[in-house]
Amino acid sequence: MAKANWVSFDPRVGGKQFISDNDCHIDITIDFIKSTNGKNWAVKVHSVPHKGYEHISTSFVWYAGLEGEEQEDASSEAVPTGFLKLDNAYNANGYNTVQLSGFSNELGIFEMLINDGGKHVINKHPTRGNAPIPEMDPGRTHHLSLRVPDGHVWRASEIFVTLLQDSIKDFVETFGHKASKIPPHQGLLVRDLHHYEGNMHFIQKMYTGECEFDIASESEKQFAQELLSGLLGGLSYFHGDQLVDRTTSLDDDDLPVNVKGEVHLPKLKGRREGPFELFTLVPSRPFFPRGFYWDEGFHLLPILDFDSDLALEIVQSWFGLVDEQGWIAREQILGDEARSRVPEEFVVQSSAVVNPPTIMLAFTEVLEKAQKPELQQHIDEIKGEISQQQLGLILVNSPELLIEFTKNIYPKMKLHYDGFRRSQQGEVEEFERGQNKEIYRWRGRTSTHSLASGLDDYPRVLPMDVAELNVDLLCWVGVMTRSVADFWDIETYTKIENDITENIEKFHWSERDKAYCDASVDDDDEHVFACYKGYISLFPFLTKFVPAEAVDKLEHIVDLLADPEELWSEYGIRSLSKSSEYYRTAENYWRSPVWINMNYLVLEALAHYNDVSGAYMSEELKTKIDNVYTQLRQNVIRNVKLEWERTGFVWEQYDDQTGAAKGAKNFMGWSSLVLLMMSMPESLS
Repeated sequence: MAKANWVSFDPRVGGKQFISDNDCHIDITIDFIKSTNGKNWAVKVHSVPHKGYEHISTSFVWYAGLEGEEQEDASSEAVPTGFLKLDNAYNANGYNTVQLSGFSNELGIFEMLINDGGKHVINKHPTRGNAPIPEMDPGRTHHLSLRVPDGHVWRASEIFVTLLQDSIKDFVETFGHKASKIPPHQGLLVRDLHHYEGNMHFIQKMYTGECEFDIASESEKQFAQELLSGLLGGLSYFHGDQLVDRTTSLDDDDLPVNVKGEVHLPKLKGRREGPFELFTLVPSRPFFPRGFYWDEGFHLLPILDFDSDLALEIVQSWFGLVDEQGWIAREQILGDEARSRVPEEFVVQSSAVVNPPTIMLAFTEVLEKAQKPELQQHIDEIKGEISQQQLGLILVNSPELLIEFTKNIYPKMKLHYDGFRRSQQGEVEEFERGQNKEIYRWRGRTSTHSLASGLDDYPRVLPMDVAELNVDLLCWVGVMTRSVADFWDIETYTKIENDITENIEKFHWSERDKAYCDASVDDDDEHVFACYKGYISLFPFLTKFVPAEAVDKLEHIVDLLADPEELWSEYGIRSLSKSSEYYRTAENYWRSPVWINMNYLVLEALAHYNDVSGAYMSEELKTKIDNVYTQLRQNVIRNVKLEWERTGFVWEQYDDQTGAAKGAKNFMGWSSLVLLMMSMPESLS
C-alpha cells in the first residue's frame, strides 16, 4: 500500500479518501458526504488502474452488518432488535442496482442503494465468456447474506474468504476438469449457495479498467417525498351549492328510538344554499375527494415549514364559509359532482352539528413560528430581497403582513368561536353545576355514533341524555380559546381558558379510574363518569390542558399509554383500550385501530410535558416518558413505511394487532403526519 489517507475531511459534511494500492495496481478515490443530521449519506468509489494495467479486472466487495440483540432473561435465546434485508427479488444470475433496507432502535428505518455511478466514467465489466453457469457472470452485481452473531460483524473479511472458499470448492466438485478452463477472476465471484437471510450482507462488483460506483443511504427519503407530494397533490378547489337542514332538531330528548331502545337521527331535509367555494387539501383523492373540517388542521401541519403561505390561504378559505351563526359544515359537499361521491345519508349537513376545529392547531402553530424569526430573515432584509427559500414563507417571516392577515380573518374566526361555544353548550343550571359555564356536549349523536366528534363509533355515555358532558369537546373549545386569545383581548380569553382548565379537572377527572372521562348524571341527577379508556381519555393531555405540576395524573396517563393491555401496541397507540367491553366490536372504526393523527398528538404531548413538567417529575417518570416517546415514534414510522412498501399506499388506519393497513388507501391526509414524526428528535433524553 503506497498511500491510504483522508486528504480532506469535515466530520459534519464528509470528506475524500485516497488509496494507492501497488499490489492491485490501482488508485482508489472515495468521496463521502452526509446530511447535517447524519440520516442521509452517500459514498462514491472511483478506481483508476496504474499505467500498464488498464486491462486488469478488479473485484470490489462491500459489506454491511447490523448488530443488536436482547434476551428476556439469561436462559432465553437472544433475538435481534432490528433487521437488515435485501429488497430486490432473488436472482441467482445477479443484479444491477442492489437495495437494502432495515431498522434499528438507533437508526430507525433506513435504506441503502449500491449501483454503478457512471457519471464521469463508462464502466466496463469482464465478459461472461464460457462460464458454465449464469451466476458466474462478472458483468452483474452479486449478493449473499447470512446470520452473524453479535460481536462478529467485524470479522467480515474472514467470513468472506470462507464463503469464497466454499464457492470454489462447490464449483470444482460440480464441474471437475471444466473448472480449470474458467478465467481466475470468474472463479473469485462468490455465489449465494444457501440463500440465507441474515444480518450481514456482501455485495460484489467486478470491473475492467477505470470504474465508478455509488453506495447511498437515503433514510426514508423516497417515503417522505411521496408523503409530502401526495398530501400537496390533494390540493383542490371546489365550487357549488350544498344541502343544509336548519330546522330538524337533533337534541337528545327529541330523537326517535327503535324497538331495541337505540336512538337514531331523523332523516334530514336538505335545502340548497350557496354557491360556496373552498380551497382545501383532501384526505384521499379516490375515497374522500372533498373538504373535511376535522381533517384540515392536521393536513396543514406538515406543510407549515414548506409553504405556510399556502396553509394560511387554506385557513382563510375555510373561514370564508362561516355563516351568520358562526357555523361551518363539517363536510364540504359542494355541487352535484361532489354529492355523487357521498352516500345519501351523509349528503345533507345539519347546522346543529359541528366538528373539531383542528384548523386552530395549525393557525396557532403559524403564530408561534412567527414569534421565532430565523436569522436568514434578517440577512435577506439587509440584502433587500426575498430569497428562493422564503417563497411560501413570506407571511410567517413578515410580522406586519401576518398581523394584517389575522385582522382580516379575525371577525369570522370570532364569529365561528362564539357560534361553536353557543351551539354545543352543556346543561349547567338544570343540574346545578355551578357558575362556571365552560362545559359542552356534542350535538347530533346516536346510541352508537357521534360523527360530530370525528371519533364516530367511539363509545360514549349510555343511555343518552342531555346531561352528557364530553371531555374532548371541552378541550377543543380550549384550543379555540387559545388561538383567539393570541392577538385579541388576552384578559377575557385567559379567563375562559382558566375556566376550561378548572372544569376539565372538576367534571372529567375520575379518581377511581385514574383517567379523564365523559360524564353525565344518574337517576338521582348525581354526577357519574362514563369511562371508556382510549383516545378520549387522552384529550386533556393531547391538547396540553393537564397542569404542568399535575405529575401524578401525567404518570397515570403515561402508564395508560405504555400498558399493552390498555393502549400500547407494537404499531402505535390503539384507539380504544384492549380491556374495554367495546374493543374491536361492531363497526370497529375507532374501537381499536391505530390512527396516525392521534399518535402524532401523543408524541407532541410527551415532548411538551417532558419539557414543561421536568422540574416536577421524578427520574423514573422522565425515563418512562422518554421510553414511550422513543419506542412509539419508531413503531409508527416503521409500520406505516413497511405497509407502504408492501402495498404501495399510505392508509387511513392500521390494525393494532397486526399492523396491517386498513380503511381507505392512498390516504395522504393526516397519515402524512408521519413526516413530522420523522423530523422529531429520536429521543427526549
